[in-house]
Order: sequence, then C-alpha cells, then structure tokens
Amino acid sequence: GYDSNVTCLVTDAVATLAAQSAMVTAYGDARGRTLPDTTELGTAGDITGLTITPGLHKWSTAVNIGAGGVTLDCLGNSSAVFIFQISQDLTVANGATVNIGSCQAKNIFWQTDTQAVLGTTSVFNGNILAGTAIVINSGATLNGRAFAQSAVTLDDNTVTKPN
Repeated sequence: GYDSNVTCLVTDAVATLAAQSAMVTAYGDARGRTLPDTTELGTAGDITGLTITPGLHKWSTAVNIGAGGVTLDCLGNSSAVFIFQISQDLTVANGATVNIGSCQAKNIFWQTDTQAVLGTTSVFNGNILAGTAIVINSGATLNGRAFAQSAVTLDDNTVTKPN
C-alpha cells in the first residue's frame, strides 16, 4: 500500500556524493551564464500569459506563473535551450501549466537562488535547480528533474524524466 509519510533516503554514499556534485555543477553553470537575451520579463516577475523564446532570461526578482500559465516557443527547433536565472523564488500557481509545444523539457532549465514551489495540480516542464528547496504540492506534475541544495518535497506527484 501507499504510505504518504514515507521519507526517501539514499544510503549509497558514493551515489549521493556524485549526485550532489552533479547538481552543484549544473546549478553553477546555469547561474554563471552572462549576457542574457532578456531581463526582467513580465510585470514584477509575473510571466503569466507570456510566450517566451529560447535563450538566457534573467530576473533580479521572484518569478511567478499564475493560473493562466506561460508558453515556451522553441521557434521550430525542438532542441532549443531555455535558461531562466531567477534571483528569488519561482512560484507556480495552482493549476498553472508551463506549455512547451514541441520544445524538449530536457533542454529547459529553471535556476533559482532560493526555492521553487509548484502549486497543486500544476503541470511544469523543465529542470529545476534550486539554491534551497523545491516543494511540489499535491497532484502537481513535473516533466523534468528537481534538484535542490537542501530538500525536494513531493506530495502525491507524477515526475517524469524527460528524454
């Protein structure tokens, strides 16, 4: 049966260290990118309803995706790369969707200096690299990976590793 109070614990020290090292490397790479294609998209970091094209996108604020969701348009190149550098929290509203069309979730990176919170029943595409924590609320779906430097909290979620 399913026990919602089970904590996942990895006991393989070598695998744990390798995973931690890979996360720190990926986080540092995404955070260290310079020359953004855009800065401060949206109103005070609210990107709800926007269509965003590939490239490096940077905010000195938090980023919010409201119930209306956001669309990523890879401009006909399904291998296009998106990197989102966020200085504060990434918050996805309950029921919001990150629409990606023909873009590949494996090529989308959401780097936040603090935490990411995915609302209940939200649908999120891309890899999250969080400086502190990631909280994926009840019924939310992640098509991507969740890497945090302290904790990833799941609550009855579907997580799919993108190809």
